[in-house]
Amino acid sequence: MTLAQWMDTAGVSPRQLAQLLGISRQAVYLWLAGKTIPTRKHRAQLRLISGEDLSVESLTQIGTNHGKDNRRTRQDKDGLVRASRRA
Repeated sequence: MTLAQWMDTAGVSPRQLAQLLGISRQAVYLWLAGKTIPTRKHRAQLRLISGEDLSVESLTQIGTNHGKDNRRTRQDKDGLVRASRRA
């Protein structure tokens, strides 16, 4: 289960989770976006709160494309957004 799935199932908002952990809600949003990962301390707190042994990968889905294709967008010189395949 991912962090986002657990939060949805438990009915916990990013703001509520941030308050429970004593961190900023921006930190939670960064975790959800996969831009940062929780510290060991916060992962331990998440295990206690959720009652599940959530790994870093399950918390942030790092290292998978989650059903998305291997495309990313880029803006060309004319300002148009184009999709390109990852190598």
